[in-house]
Parts: sequence; structure tokens; C-alpha cells
Amino acid sequence: MSKLYNDDYKRPKHTKTDKLTSKEKEKLLEGFSKVDNNKISKIPIGTFLRYFVRIKDKKGKTSYEFKYGGYLIKINKTKGYLVLSTQPFGTPGKTWSAQMATSIFYRKVKEETEIETEISQALDKELEKKYKKLEKKYKETKKLNQELVNKVIELKKRNKK
Repeated sequence: MSKLYNDDYKRPKHTKTDKLTSKEKEKLLEGFSKVDNNKISKIPIGTFLRYFVRIKDKKGKTSYEFKYGGYLIKINKTKGYLVLSTQPFGTPGKTWSAQMATSIFYRKVKEETEIETEISQALDKELEKKYKKLEKKYKETKKLNQELVNKVIELKKRNKK
């Protein structure tokens, strides 16, 4: 992963984000829910976040700048920042930090079918692991049983002599 400021990107005077209307921002926040800042540390790594940054101009007037956001890859509650990435955790992408004190975060809310699929996949993986362990134990037991049968046969042969 590389940090955003470590590339050759030249910021245009007006970015795509700067040109968004209020309605477009609302549309981009569909399927997202506001995160209470005291609960931000409970958000799972890998969750997609959008956010607004509070900005004060030279006259002290406060405004909020919309950010498309990214995937949460780190929370530093002590220092008060999050690290976001253009790609999900474990995949190389550009990273940047967002200050918790000056940002309002929105997390992607998963639909029930997505949640059910994730749970089902996690259970399938767990079952597969347990099946493989059982299969290994079965093979070991079968091998030990055969060794035991062979020993019994050998002992019977010795006793007949």
C-alpha cells in the first residue's frame, strides 16, 4: 500500500467531489448510516466509509466538505484518526488518514442478503475445517486399528507355535 501523498497526482482546481450537488451527495449516502464518534472504534476493519470533514475558513465560518471515502483499515483511537484505503484490507491500494475529531463518518449498511451470504460463507469455511480435521482423525484411527489387528494376528500366530 502507498500513501496518497506519495504519488505524482496533481490536484485540479476543481475536483469531481467539489462539483457534487447536495442531491448527488445525498444519493451517494444512500445505503449508509451515520456513525456516532464514540462508537467508531467498534466498526469492523474492511467496512466502507464515506465522510464529511469540518473546515473553518479564515473568517471562522464552518463548512463541511464531502469525501467519497474508502475502506477502513486501521483505527488509532488514542491519536484520533482512521486510516482508509481505496481497496479492501489486504489488497494493495492508496491509503490516507481521516481525523476523527473533525469528521462525520457514514458506514455502508449491508443488506440482509449480503449479511446472510457472509455468515453462510464463514460457516461453510468453519465446517470445511472441522470436516478435514475429522477426516484426518478417521484416517489416523483406521491406521491404528489396522496396526492393532496386525499385532493381534501376529500374537495369535506366536501362540499357536
